[in-house]
This record gives sequence, C-alpha cells and structure tokens, in this order.
Amino acid sequence: MGTNEIFPFGDLLKNYRKRKHITQRNLAILLGVHYNTIWAWEQGDYLPGTRGIVLELARLLDLDTSDTGALLEASLTALPPYWNIPYQRNAFFTGREVYLKKLYHLLGAEQEVHSTQSCVLSGMSGIGKTQIALEYAYRYHHEFSAVFWLAAETQESLITSCTSIAAILKLDEQHQKEQYKILSAVKEWLTFHRQWLVIVDNVEHLEVIRPVLPAARQGSLLFTTRLQTLGSLAPVIPVERMSHDESRTLFLIRRAFSQDLHPSPSTVEEHMTDSIVALLDGLPLALDQAGAYIAKTGCSPSDFSTLFNANPFQLLDEREHLATYPFSVAKTFTLSFSRIQQTNPAAAALLGICSFLAPDAIPEALITENIGCLDAHVREWISTPFTWQTLFEDLLSHSLVNRHAHTKTISLHRLVKTILTQALPEDDRRIFLDQALCLVNQAFPALFEQIEYWSWCEQVVPHALTVLHHCEQETLSSLYRSELLTKTAAYLTVRARYNEAEKLYQHMLALQQQTLGRIHAEVAGTLNQLGKLAYWQGKYAEAETNFRQSLDIRENVLGSLHPDVAACLNNLGDLSLKQGQYAEAERLFQRALLIREKAQGPMHSAVALPLNNLALLYFMQERYTEAEPLYDRALQLREQSQSSMQLELAFPLNNLAMVYAALNRYEEAEALYRRAIRIREQAQGSGHPDLASPLTNLADLSVKQGKYHEAAALYQRALKNLEESLGSDHQEASYCIRGLAELAAKQGEEKQAEEMFLRALQIQERALGQHHPELLELLCELAQLYRFQQRYEEAEPLYQRALAIGKEAFGPSHKRFRVVLQHYTALLYTTQRNREAAQLEHLYASLSEDVPHM
Repeated sequence: MGTNEIFPFGDLLKNYRKRKHITQRNLAILLGVHYNTIWAWEQGDYLPGTRGIVLELARLLDLDTSDTGALLEASLTALPPYWNIPYQRNAFFTGREVYLKKLYHLLGAEQEVHSTQSCVLSGMSGIGKTQIALEYAYRYHHEFSAVFWLAAETQESLITSCTSIAAILKLDEQHQKEQYKILSAVKEWLTFHRQWLVIVDNVEHLEVIRPVLPAARQGSLLFTTRLQTLGSLAPVIPVERMSHDESRTLFLIRRAFSQDLHPSPSTVEEHMTDSIVALLDGLPLALDQAGAYIAKTGCSPSDFSTLFNANPFQLLDEREHLATYPFSVAKTFTLSFSRIQQTNPAAAALLGICSFLAPDAIPEALITENIGCLDAHVREWISTPFTWQTLFEDLLSHSLVNRHAHTKTISLHRLVKTILTQALPEDDRRIFLDQALCLVNQAFPALFEQIEYWSWCEQVVPHALTVLHHCEQETLSSLYRSELLTKTAAYLTVRARYNEAEKLYQHMLALQQQTLGRIHAEVAGTLNQLGKLAYWQGKYAEAETNFRQSLDIRENVLGSLHPDVAACLNNLGDLSLKQGQYAEAERLFQRALLIREKAQGPMHSAVALPLNNLALLYFMQERYTEAEPLYDRALQLREQSQSSMQLELAFPLNNLAMVYAALNRYEEAEALYRRAIRIREQAQGSGHPDLASPLTNLADLSVKQGKYHEAAALYQRALKNLEESLGSDHQEASYCIRGLAELAAKQGEEKQAEEMFLRALQIQERALGQHHPELLELLCELAQLYRFQQRYEEAEPLYQRALAIGKEAFGPSHKRFRVVLQHYTALLYTTQRNREAAQLEHLYASLSEDVPHM
C-alpha cells in the first residue's frame, strides 16, 4: 500500500482484488469457497480461519512478498480485548494439524471446564513446541475472552510476563514493588474469570510456575517444556519431528517466500530438496534456518547440501544472524549439553559416547553389559539399576535423548548427534569415540555366524558401521578398530549384504597396506575376500584381479604349497568354471586338491572343497561317472569331521543330488536337495541367496516329476531371495527366471514364457558375454518356443548362435551341440529347406549315435 500503516483485512483484500481485475464470485470459485465468503471478508464480518487460506489468496492475486506480508498481518488484527502474546503469528507455520486438533479437543473454550482442561507440549529444543502453541493462540483466539503468555524459563521472566498481564487487565497491584503481590493478583483474576487461555512457555522448573497457577480453574492452560512430564499437572502431548511432507513444505515455503519465488521446486531441484529435508530430520528450527540461509545467500539447494555435508556445525550456527529466534540450532543444543555437564558430568559423558553411535535404537544392554569400556566416574552410575535410572534424569529433562521402555533402547535426534560430534573439543571427541568403539566391539558376539545370534547382531551392526565411520574421520587407530572391522565385514558377508561388506573390506585393505605394506599375508587374505565378494556380485573381472593379487602375495610370502594358496586356486577355478573356461578350471582345481592333500592329508575336511569343485566341473561336462565318486568322497569328509547339520555339508549334498537327478534317480536326488535346503535354512535363515541353488534345483526336479505347482513356488521363492539380496539383474536370478519360463511354456502360457526367456537371456549376456557356454540351452529353448509358434525367422538365428557356442565350447561331437543340431535340422525341414536339412542330418549321423531330445 506504500506505507507502514496497517489497513483492515477487508480493505486490503478488496484493493488487491480490484487491482487484479477479478470479481468476488470468480475469486471465490478459484479459492473453492462460497462467493458470500469473499463478500463477508471484505465487509470485515470475519477473517479467514487459517494462514494457508491467506497465502492462497495472495497466490491467486499475484501478490509480491511485501503485499503478502501485509495481508497476513491484517488477518491477525481482530484479537480478544485481553491479549498478551509477545510474538507475531508465524507466516511460515506449516502442518502440525494433528497437534492443533488435539489441543482444540482438550482446551477449546466450548469444552466443559474441569481440572484436566490443560495439557503439555513436550519435546526437544527446536522441535516446534512454542510455534504450535503460538499458532493455536492465533487460530482459536476468537474462542477465548483473554489470551495470555507466560515466559516460564526463570522466575524473573515469569514476573515480567505477569507484570505485563496485570497492566493489560488494569489491576490495582500492577505497580506494586512486592512482586509476589503481582503474581497473586494475576492468579486471583484467573481464578474468578472464565474462558481464558494461558500459555506457559518453556517450563524448566515446576516450583517457578506454581505461584501463578489457579487452584480452581475456569480456563485453559497450555504448557510447553523440554521435560517429558510435569507430573499430575497436565496430560502430555509429545511433539515429534515433522513428517517428510511437512518438512519439505516448510523448507520450500521458507525459501520461496524470502526469495519471492513460487514454493514449488523445479524438477531439477526435487531430489536435492528431499536430500536436504532428510539431512535435517524433521526439526522445524533447522528447516527454517536452512530455508533462511538459502534465501539470504542465494545459493542453490545443491550448494547448501555440499556445504552442510562438509561443515554442518557452521551452517547450523548461522541462525542468530538471520532471524529473531534467540538461538541457532547449534547453540541450542550446545547450551543444553553445557548445562548437563555442570549438573551431571556422567550423563554428559553418556550422551557424548552415544553421539558416536547410530542415533536410533541404541540398546541399553550395549552399555550396561560392557561397562569396563567406560571411565570410572561413568561406571559408578551404571553399576546399579538405581543409579542407571537416575543417570537419565538430566538427559530426559532436556529432551536430548528418548528412552523406549518396551525395547530397552535409547535414541537421539540426528542433529543432536551431528552438532555434538563436531562441537566437542578434540580431546573429548577422541575419548568418547574410543569408549564407543570399545562398547560396540565388546558387544559384537564372536559367534556371529550362528543364526541364534543374528537378532542381537542386527541391533549392533548400525552402531558398528557408525563408529567405524567416525574412526575413519578422526583417524583413530586401535586394536578395537581392526577387530570391529573384521567382525562387522564378516557378519555382513554371512548375511549376503555384499555391498556393505565390500566397503569395509576396502577400508580394511587400505589400513593393512598402510601399516603392514602391500606384500603381507593379511593383505592377501583381505584381497581374497574382496575377490569372493566381487564374484558373488557377478563382477568377474574385478574378482579375477583380486584373486590373482592374493595368489601372488601368498605364493611369495607363504610358499606355493601352503593351504591358503590352495584357497586362491579354488576361487580362481570357480571363476574359470563360471566363465566357461573348463580346461583352466580343471587345472586349478587339480592343483588345489594336490596342495590340500599334501599339506593337510587326504582325509582332512579341507580337501572336500576342491573335490566338490572338481566334481562340479565334471558334472557340467556331463562326466557323471567321474563326478559322483568325488561328491561322495567330499560328503564323507564333511560328515566325518563335522555335525551333519553343518553348513559345509550343503555344498556336496546339493551337487550330488544334481548328479542323481541327471541319472534319473529322482527320489535320491529329492532327499538330498531337501536336506541341503534344511541345513541352509537353519544356518543362514530362510531368506539367504545361497538357498536359491538347492531351491532351483529342486524346482527343476519337480518339473521333471510333473509337479508344476510345487516347482513354481520353489522358483518364486528362490528368485525372491536373490532379488532381495543381490538385485533382480544378478546372474543367479536368471536360472530361476529360466525355470519359470520353461514351466510357463509347458503350461501353454507362451507370452509369459517368451518374456521370461528374454529377461533371463539379457541377464546372462550382461553377466557372461555373448558367447558363454551357459547361453546355449537358453538360446535353444527360446528358439524352440518361436519354432512352435511358427516364428521361424526369429528362431533360426538363435539356433545358429547356439550351434556356434556349442561347437566352440564343447566340440561338434558333444551331446549339447548335437541336440541343438537336431532341433535346427527339424526347423529346416519345416520351412521346406530340405537340401540344407539333409546335409545337417548327414552331419548329425556322422558325429555319433542318436541322442534323446532336449
């Protein structure tokens, strides 16, 4: 309007509407209200009910930042005659409708007055308690005859507030020098009047506010506090962090309003906005501060995210320069921590230690059962149940932690963790980090491979990963760090969490090379483990590099006949087998077997592994009579040295069952498959990807036996295990998909079969290349489907490609080549290319006797 004068809301709205050249009726239609509503607003009969409506009016009328602010301010002018709220309404208040509805239900002036017409908003600093109370006062002021605000941090702030209220009420005692008389006068007024709302903000100590609370209550009391309870004074509403949607809206509105932008981000900014919202973890003060910083500096969300990740403490300490709120996020939490250090150093130490763990679900047992890791003054507080409970009083009083009785865990807000780990002096950081590292290392069970310990391991792992990350940042070197790295990486490997395990082994490798040098047995061990992880993830080139480096080091350090050398040879043999290099695989397996037998004796259980792998090679070459005795021997070695339910038994059981199935000994094969499955379930859990192999093999057997329903369930279960652990495009998944495709084809579901065959083929080609022997049957099966559908032009190149692979990999006299040749010949006859078909038929006859169809 060109001046600082505050105009009535109706006049402003009419002026802006006419400037936009829009009628009351059209504006009402755009806003989604009755046109009489616009008329009533402009007449001054009543005001819009929410800030959101005012902002929407501003958007529809294309108002700039200044005019929008004026319209918002004007919407708040019709207040009760007795009004003492020291803050303006927050134009950026967002969401929190659940809390406002609860407050209205408990405190609304129309509710029946009773002793419980009061409630407490409880939560950590910066969570928005005061802003919710402020919005409630403005939104529902028309329901109260008087609305007052008491600042309850200290006795001095309370007296100041009461003095202001006494002046508004024109009480005789307002000028009394005896301050208690002012408190008594305000209390007396509240006792004998009705329909008032008093907001008692930031209660620190109950004794401070008791002198002003009326015993006979005819109005509503709303308290805000960091304390988790005010005893019997009022029921508590815990204020939690904002939801993702609320957080996102607040951040965007705060940024957009200050920059005079529309609060909808561009497509490019969507992902980065979500990233910032996640970093700030639903804390309204931090979200508002981030939006204000971006608005002030003009930086992009991407720039802010980069700055925050590099130095979060500095950004979170910017608030004092950007707004009227008294403290920044960083200052708010560091002040609380300083107070706790003064009143209870042991509680502060516990909080400092927890700040180096994951912020959620810290098991109390992790601390109480490993107190030897802690300093003496902290151990004293944890040594008995009573002092352990007492330790939390100060932490809970500042809402810096949450304690979950039903799970016996502790949690703290992510920004509390971020600020403390950066704000602590360097010496304190290293002390707390060292103790956190010790706690987690001690808590991690040595028997993590056993399934009965997995539940506890899953509780510890997030804290292990977090404390190891802090060790890397702080360059903390200790025996505990190496031990925890080893245990965590090995556990994640057991649980098939290969990506996470790989990062830890890479970290371990860097540490070992730095401290031990590049030519060391421990370095070789880590390289070998990294090779296995890459192999399991289908990254074969990377696996080969790691295996060969490990082999070179072990041969150099340990000698060429050491059992660890045999382990590398076995792994390289597995890789060669997977890549169809059968001659090289046989050489490596034979060498590994020789080393094991010489170094450990022919009856040692370790000999079973190269025996099993060599037998698998023979099986894949259809040399069943050579494979079976090797599997039998491997199985006997495992059973002689270990329990019949040990995990190592699953390998030879599964593979021997494959031989039995190939020899049509179905009952024997099924019994072994089920035993292998049972062992894996008991040792690794029902969702482990290693279960896919026996499940798929049993499904293949079920298809042969005509049990299609059971086969489909087994394929689906195997595929689910693989997809959840390794991803839907892992090579192992292609076997399950291929099985489902074959099953669909047998049941006449040709379209579904084609889709699955193509998906399996794409996965295999991506993992193994275009010419791998394992593609032969898959190509032939897809060609068969096309042939039966009379799609001959599509089938022929698949047959030709399969023939080329079979000839190169197995030779023209091999059964696999001859079977494909037979099918291709049939296609040529069907398409009336009799001369070509006769030539192939002659070739087929010259190779060997006829063989069964596929």
